[in-house]
Amino acid sequence: DSEARTFEGIGLGLSISREVVQRHGGRIKVTSEVGRGSTFSVILPVCAEDRCSQKDTLLQAPPAKVESKVGKRGGDEQAPVSDAKAAPPVRQAAVPALAPEKAQRPESRGPHSPQEPKTQVLSVAEEDTNHDEMQATLDPDGCEITRVAGASEAMHLIKKAIAKFDLVVFSMARPSVSGSNFCRFLRDEMQCSREALPVIMVSSEEAASDHFGLECLKSGAHDFVVRPFTPEELRKRVRAAAAMQREFKLRSKSLERRLVLNALLPAAMAERVACGETLTVQEFPMLSILSCTLPDWTDLVAGMAPRQTVRILNSLHSVFERLADRVVVHRCQQTPRGCFMVAGHDGSTGHAALLTKLAFGILEEVRTVQLPMGRPLQVRLALHSGPAVAGIIIGSSVPQCAFFGETMRFLERMDASGPPGCVYISEAAFGQVQASFIKEQNARVVDQGMRDVDGGGQLRM
Repeated sequence: DSEARTFEGIGLGLSISREVVQRHGGRIKVTSEVGRGSTFSVILPVCAEDRCSQKDTLLQAPPAKVESKVGKRGGDEQAPVSDAKAAPPVRQAAVPALAPEKAQRPESRGPHSPQEPKTQVLSVAEEDTNHDEMQATLDPDGCEITRVAGASEAMHLIKKAIAKFDLVVFSMARPSVSGSNFCRFLRDEMQCSREALPVIMVSSEEAASDHFGLECLKSGAHDFVVRPFTPEELRKRVRAAAAMQREFKLRSKSLERRLVLNALLPAAMAERVACGETLTVQEFPMLSILSCTLPDWTDLVAGMAPRQTVRILNSLHSVFERLADRVVVHRCQQTPRGCFMVAGHDGSTGHAALLTKLAFGILEEVRTVQLPMGRPLQVRLALHSGPAVAGIIIGSSVPQCAFFGETMRFLERMDASGPPGCVYISEAAFGQVQASFIKEQNARVVDQGMRDVDGGGQLRM
């Protein structure tokens, strides 16, 4: 009973054999005897009349003088015939002439270029003959075949190295059962989409049910093919699947790059870099920038162990990141001793009030960061508003956004002059913050008056 079999042959059943023989103009027949076995006979014509054309090679009898002894039955001898007619042409067997082995292969390995990476194909089959068939069929396209003997082995390998393979060709005796389980394993357990790792199911005509194709697609396969098929048919399906997978990889890399760029750069500038711009500069007529730094950083870490220093930095920058991610704020120019936070770069209003609220939150959160010997962690916060210029520094790998201009120059000097433990706000930034907002924050405003800013004249604080 074929349903109870665990192992099958390569799937080339009698119906397929008959089809192959008939396509060659022949016929197949069988004679059986109970208890002794069956004899299968394949009869192929040397040349079928309907397949012969005038282009067939003809073997001509020598046209020169031919001596032929033709006599009556019994061997009566005849005189030599000196002017005999040439014997009628004899057709050569209708077998196509074989070119040298080198010419048999597709030119330039099909669509594969030596510069392109090979398509990594996982071949799942119980029989070596199936693997050999895949190897011979896909080798001209530059595919590299990895062989596994069954669905279980394939699942184990996929768990270990799913990123290694571009597609799977599943050629099993009964792919509707084990193949469906394998596809569901990929889609459900591994969360791997059809585009990320396409699966092509291969079945013999006998093993394939009436709904074989639908069952394959429902289980998560990308495509299917039923024997008999031509090598070019399978190659085309593999090419299509590989092309889809490559396009998916490119889209995924593009998306990952955009996510990284959006995390590192302002959104509008990230889009320009993603589109290939290599020199990106943008002017902002008005925005607000908050400087967050640790005063006396060198003295603070002088007596700390390296691991302790990194732990404190992680805690501090986690505070910056957590609070900044709650609002539309861009963090930039990060160093161990601090960073800058920018608002209004997206054209929004109320950016000074937004950063003022963020600064109050930082002061509150920093108190939870523990220093050795119970020392308090002091943070200096300075806020200024005005025009600025941003430039994207691409470098060799990771892009960074740098803000510069008069606003940044004054802010850096404010940071160097401001006291720790409070929010140091310039008059330009404070003018954008409503008095009601300050009251809501339970903040006390201290007018510092005109203050000397190192190298920048006087500025009202």
